[in-house]
Amino acid sequence: MESHAQPESAASDEGAKQAVDQDHERLHAISRRIQHSASDGAALAAALEEFHTALVDHFSNEEYPQGVLAALARRAPAEREAFAEILAEHESFLSNVQELLSQARDGKVPAAGLAARATMLARILGEHERRERAAMSALVQSRPAPPG
Repeated sequence: MESHAQPESAASDEGAKQAVDQDHERLHAISRRIQHSASDGAALAAALEEFHTALVDHFSNEEYPQGVLAALARRAPAEREAFAEILAEHESFLSNVQELLSQARDGKVPAAGLAARATMLARILGEHERRERAAMSALVQSRPAPPG
């Protein structure tokens, strides 16, 4: 019975990693739209709205008990600590995107300036993503291969 749990949780870890990777692709596509919306305040506001919604969904999926946190719960405390900083950054990203979105809706800040700030935030999010991907890969790779 115990030997069956390992492959099952390994598959679960891989599934969580794949879901995170799909979310990242969606976020990259929205980031590109934000960059291309620097001259159109309405398009920028719409892209920022979609970006915020996508981030909320993405972070919720990561933090959902069957998502990344489920994989982490099965790990040693040191491995969980590696994710603590990554997960703690989520609220900051959401707050920053919400601020940009409010400013875009308000229309008082030039779209080009907001797009530049959003692009910088997307770069920081990219670094967050790289660390997250490395940590997720380490989780998946450290699992024993299923017997076969």
